[in-house]
Amino acid sequence: MDKINSGFKPYRTYWAAILVFLIFQYSNLYMSKFGLLNSPSQKFLWGISAELIEAVIVIFLLRTELKTDWQQLNHRKLLFGGAVLIGFISMILWDGVYNNPFSMIQNANDHVVSNLYLLHPVIALFFGSILVPIVEELVFRKSLLRILTNLCHSTIVAIILSSFLFGIAHWNFTQASLFSQAEL
Repeated sequence: MDKINSGFKPYRTYWAAILVFLIFQYSNLYMSKFGLLNSPSQKFLWGISAELIEAVIVIFLLRTELKTDWQQLNHRKLLFGGAVLIGFISMILWDGVYNNPFSMIQNANDHVVSNLYLLHPVIALFFGSILVPIVEELVFRKSLLRILTNLCHSTIVAIILSSFLFGIAHWNFTQASLFSQAEL
């Protein structure tokens, strides 16, 4: 019985991290809908505050696993550095290919992100390049992938489902229809 209870605790933590992510991701929408955020500066301040609070809570929830991951990473520095370099080169190549023929296609966050970069470039760089990707990876790759792997008993199916849900989270539903190009 102790094995079952000790094995359940990490999944409870993963579910909590996902719930925190969802609550804070939709907080701007709900705050605006109920008239609590009226001006762009209020939306900006709430968005920055909510993102910071979300990051602190998610990192706090996953702290023990992150310590273990960090220790494993220290043993594989060269492999990790190579993966980062390959990823960086791939992103540059993809950006060159994707932005030229498909520059008119925008995702759900493009308008908000481009306005943020124009008004507050340093804050946007920190949030867009460091904080938001870390939180998204912790939620979609760490928490959701672990839960889906346990539920599906297949790592490949879990990766496909997690990637699909990540794409849905970034899909622009306001511009999508049955007759337009879906952007996943």
